[in-house]
Amino acid sequence: MTNIRCILLFLCTCVLLIFLSVRCEKHPPNPNLPPNTSLANIPPPNDSTNPYFPLLALSWDGEDKDGFIIGFYYRYTTFHIFKGDSFVQEWQFTEAHQDTINFDSSDTLNLQKFEVKAVDNDGDEDPTPAVRFFYTKMVEAPETEIVVPMPNDTFFALERTTDWWEGIKLRFSGSDPDGEVMDYAWKVDTKEWSAWTSNTSIMLTPDDFDSPIEGKHTIMVKARDNTWIEDPTPATVAIYLIIPSFNRGILVLDDTRDGRGGPENPTDAAVDSFYQSILAGYDFISWDYADSSLPPKALLGQYRILIWHEDATTEHHLPDSSNIEYVKDYLNVGGKLCLSGWRTLFHFREQMPFPMAYYPGDFIHDYLHVAEANENSDPMGDFIGAHGINGFPDVEVDLTKLYSFRTGIYNSYVVNMESAAPFTDPILLFRSASSNPDYEGYPCAVYHPATPTGHDVVFLGFPLYYLKQADADTLIKEILNRFGEQKKRQ
Repeated sequence: MTNIRCILLFLCTCVLLIFLSVRCEKHPPNPNLPPNTSLANIPPPNDSTNPYFPLLALSWDGEDKDGFIIGFYYRYTTFHIFKGDSFVQEWQFTEAHQDTINFDSSDTLNLQKFEVKAVDNDGDEDPTPAVRFFYTKMVEAPETEIVVPMPNDTFFALERTTDWWEGIKLRFSGSDPDGEVMDYAWKVDTKEWSAWTSNTSIMLTPDDFDSPIEGKHTIMVKARDNTWIEDPTPATVAIYLIIPSFNRGILVLDDTRDGRGGPENPTDAAVDSFYQSILAGYDFISWDYADSSLPPKALLGQYRILIWHEDATTEHHLPDSSNIEYVKDYLNVGGKLCLSGWRTLFHFREQMPFPMAYYPGDFIHDYLHVAEANENSDPMGDFIGAHGINGFPDVEVDLTKLYSFRTGIYNSYVVNMESAAPFTDPILLFRSASSNPDYEGYPCAVYHPATPTGHDVVFLGFPLYYLKQADADTLIKEILNRFGEQKKRQ
């Protein structure tokens, strides 16, 4: 009896399993439902009379009744109304619900068809993407300007960069009438265009130029706006590079005002005669600023030393910004400078009270290596000469070149060596006619030899012309000796 019951139970179980299997085959599980997609009403549809700027922000959303949304595909098709052709973008996937899209708008008027479709967790896509039509207008291209260098500028250059000659500075800017400039690219000569950059100031090194580096070169810069439209007419300048030969000795730049003769008003001939005397035997030429402004760099680059003198209280031209850049360019490639003058520092910052401090980035600080200076403005004239130190000679003022009531030169400078640049040496100490403790014994001239931190420069805080000629002769010979310059062999 028990066996019969077991057999019946087994048969019932088999029938039940067969029934369930047949029932499952007849009633499969529910299929996956595709997702739905919607677009926010931004931007709203428009017509051809009010086309949009083609950089548009769009938002979308999706829903899935039996799962969840994992992302979206979107694309757009552009119909060029006047050209009569069209452009179809490939589908792009994103997990975001919005994006700012730069629509192709290369025709005067463009019809855009934007499509977006949601994707659910089973990988199914919305079979009926959300669609928006709108018109966009052609954008105007950006414009580019090269600020520095100016057309046909001439620069000194070297075959490779150094601590002081870092290359040729290039600065530029751009504007866009209907958008904003996003970045720039530049090129020199036949080189390739650079990568796009937001920087508007760069330094061109020798590798950026075609060989040879000496000669004419063409620089081009183009802007790109926020719709990726590039300036079709890049800004272009031609410049000239000169590698200095330094195969000659001294160029004397006469920036002293031509006077009518007499005390404190020497004629041009008198000043020329003074410098010709103290430089007799050296390889030198004179250049008169009043007649010809600055000498061409092709000429200056032949000379190892520039002596710039401004031995009058007025009409100082070195502080002019273009002249400062001229001298800096010369020093940066290895030129040497001896600067003397009357009220030289005052003319760099007129109306500013002394004592004066100078900071990094200032020509006086970085190139003359003077960090602080004070001016003796005693109208009777207080500078009567200087004691030489560190191998330099004593010098004395020639009172016959001054008005008879003067006791010395007025408006001369002392330098605070406590804040001087490294390697700067005092070479002359102020002698005060009144024994003024603010000036007596303080440095009134400094020398900085060429080092990684600076240039071969001598700065005299007084006008060289007003020294006794024999003393000036001895002083200039020691300065030139420190510069490594010797007289010509007879």
